[in-house]
Amino acid sequence: MEHYIDLNMKSMYSDHGQYAPEQLVKMCAEKGITIMALTDANWVKGVEEAVKTAEDMGITCIPAVELECKYKDMDVSLLGYGINLELCEFDAMGEILEAQKMMLAEDPEMTEADIIYPNLKEMVELIHDAKGLAILAHPGKSFGEKREMIEELIEDVMIDGIESFAGCHSEEEADYYYEIARKNSLMTTAGSGFIGEADAEAELGKYHCRFDQDLIHAQLAFAKFVKPLDA
Repeated sequence: MEHYIDLNMKSMYSDHGQYAPEQLVKMCAEKGITIMALTDANWVKGVEEAVKTAEDMGITCIPAVELECKYKDMDVSLLGYGINLELCEFDAMGEILEAQKMMLAEDPEMTEADIIYPNLKEMVELIHDAKGLAILAHPGKSFGEKREMIEELIEDVMIDGIESFAGCHSEEEADYYYEIARKNSLMTTAGSGFIGEADAEAELGKYHCRFDQDLIHAQLAFAKFVKPLDA
């Protein structure tokens, strides 16, 4: 199935990201992707460039970010969509995490466990403060066999949706997390997680989704991120 929506991709501002934001937009245009989001990890440095290039090419680019954080003892990722760049402090947080990762690379006694990641609840609030929606990223990757914890998280944290259709999800995982989102009246999003040649499995616009893309488009329109289908 050809997908015209891809809401998760990384530029050169993310670890292992290969392309400049402008290049990613052009690649999306070549793939027939007309609704996209640049979701660099802990940075919004490239968002303005992506949004401007997209406007020039007749593509909708939703201002976004992906945040690395912790929920209890688990590493999770959170996507923020529709954020107001003038209200957010994401780059400042990115600098703090980047400094810690540099220390990890330079200090042989330091381990990944020593890096202090922000709390999931606080990051949800930060996204909401920036007028955005907080979406749990690729839960299949974060939760693995601990699927039951997502129900606990939904009760505990005010997320707005789930990236059910992620490039790293199997078809079974995509269906499972879509049902979780539907049952809890949460938004469903879709993204490839594309970074470039470093991950041959991730391709722009590629993820398991057995539904018409218009379902996701309608939810994005309801959130006022894009124009309605009949506009």
